[in-house]
Amino acid sequence: MYLDYIRERQPGKYVIQEEHGFCVYSFTDDDTAVYIEEIYVKPEFRKSGLSHSLRSQVEEIARQKGCITLLGTVVPSCRGATTSIKVLLGNGLKLLSAENDLIWFFKEL
Repeated sequence: MYLDYIRERQPGKYVIQEEHGFCVYSFTDDDTAVYIEEIYVKPEFRKSGLSHSLRSQVEEIARQKGCITLLGTVVPSCRGATTSIKVLLGNGLKLLSAENDLIWFFKEL
């Protein structure tokens, strides 16, 4: 139901949904970057490669659209932030900036 809400109420956001997880993403106004806003995988399917698969699908869509950058964020005050940061760094993203309660990461496509 959450993904139906995203599709209906937040134009410009896109969703890839699998049986055990999903990814919400959007593009910058100039279409040079794709921003992965959320990736969620059910706890029992984490470390299965599903989050990697979701990210790879978004990267492929972005490349076909002509994007040159992948963006991601972590809210350090959220539960699981350390794990999220490790995953982003492990997938080749680099620190872009840290402002207020938001850390931005990027990767060239």
